[in-house]
Amino acid sequence: MNSPYSTDPTKVTPQTANSKDDIMKSDSRIDHDKASIKAPQTFDFGSQGSFRKACADLLASDQIKIIEVDFDDVHFIDSTALGVLLLLRNNAEKKSQIVSIINCHEMVMDILKVANFHRIFSIHGV
Repeated sequence: MNSPYSTDPTKVTPQTANSKDDIMKSDSRIDHDKASIKAPQTFDFGSQGSFRKACADLLASDQIKIIEVDFDDVHFIDSTALGVLLLLRNNAEKKSQIVSIINCHEMVMDILKVANFHRIFSIHGV
């Protein structure tokens, strides 16, 4: 059985696969070598499974060089989401891809700054 704390972004555990947010697909767009993926409104353990799957799909593409995580709808983020973002960044670096966070609201930006994410991600506010 898979651990819910697996470092493999392609693994979705039974606990997350049954959550309401996980049933919905993460919205992503690809334009040439840049991809944009929408982070869920409540970015937590319950929503991380589909986001991780969508990120794995983007990481698998050799044409994508830039991944923008769109935080426009995000109003809550927890430590699970922070971990998912770190895994995304680490896996992207292995493929020479760049990850940035865009459309970040002030309250969520404050959380990212407390976690020192502004030092390892390019973060742009709304």
